[in-house]
Amino acid sequence: MLRKNRDYYSYEDIIKQSLLAHKYARIKGSQEDVATVSLQYLLSSYAELRESFNVLISEKQLDVTISPEVNYLCQVTGKNGERPDIAGFSANREENVLCEVKFFAGLTDNQPR
Repeated sequence: MLRKNRDYYSYEDIIKQSLLAHKYARIKGSQEDVATVSLQYLLSSYAELRESFNVLISEKQLDVTISPEVNYLCQVTGKNGERPDIAGFSANREENVLCEVKFFAGLTDNQPR
């Protein structure tokens, strides 16, 4: 149970009670897999977050525009065997965004550059 400390919840209380933190040890896969699936879930669930993510990776990093209607999917295998952690597809199923989640690792030969 979360306990309010003054007018806010402490970071420790939130971490102790978060669903992901609670279930992490039971999820098969690496930290990268857990982070990827979690990010994809959040992007698919919250339009405001998806819009902010799109702005961050497109306008702030790549100087391109990404449609707010992009649909993010995890580990979709492409025509050449590539399998990005997260791929963003337009309404007409065009691949517009490829994301790789990295924890102290570089890209492999089969990942987009």
